[in-house]
Amino acid sequence: MWIWGTLAGIGSALGAWLLYQGLSRAPFAIVVPVSAVAMVSIALGLSLAFLGERPNARIWLGVMIALPAIWLTAGEGKPSKTRMSSSTRAGLLLGLGAGLGFALQLHFLGQVPEQSAFYGIALCMLSGAVCCLPFYQHAHPAQKRFPLLATAAGGISALGLTLYALSREGQLAIISIVIVSMYPLIPVVFGSLARKEAVSGTTMTGVALSIVATVLIVVGSNQAILLGDRP
Repeated sequence: MWIWGTLAGIGSALGAWLLYQGLSRAPFAIVVPVSAVAMVSIALGLSLAFLGERPNARIWLGVMIALPAIWLTAGEGKPSKTRMSSSTRAGLLLGLGAGLGFALQLHFLGQVPEQSAFYGIALCMLSGAVCCLPFYQHAHPAQKRFPLLATAAGGISALGLTLYALSREGQLAIISIVIVSMYPLIPVVFGSLARKEAVSGTTMTGVALSIVATVLIVVGSNQAILLGDRP
């Protein structure tokens, strides 16, 4: 059990590192939606490959919508080389990598027995922090608010993983689905406002499609789990 928690922490650290690397090179509106859709899609693939879950029509429809959603969000719907700049390509690739890391985190946490879920979450947070330590750099003395913000972010992450663990037990399933499906929109809106980034109508269309795709995949995956024992 401790192995799954440790591996989940490694996936979390990988996802977080790649996510922040992407945010340092490309806008919020590119990196975050791509990482969110990739996270759910890759987690679905892992479930199909290792857990034997059977996809339904909603899952496949969500996957089909996710592909143009990623393109619209990252390339703003125009396949020109000027639009697809080097920073955009870097943000796209790093967002996909971040989605892979977070998908591995959820997959490995899903292997932890339900009675040990909270112990697994604690191990995940601990091993993730240890993996991130080599990348630590001393902040400027004027940036004293960073430790507080980082602590708050860690608390929110732990809360999200706790809700995820509870949803695995059949509780708060609707809440966890809404949180996951709304993930692309909320960071893009608030992040773009905070960083004063302009978000085009095409990008917002991609974000909207990302939300639709994520909802379909998550709801379809949840139904596949519920119907997994039926012929």
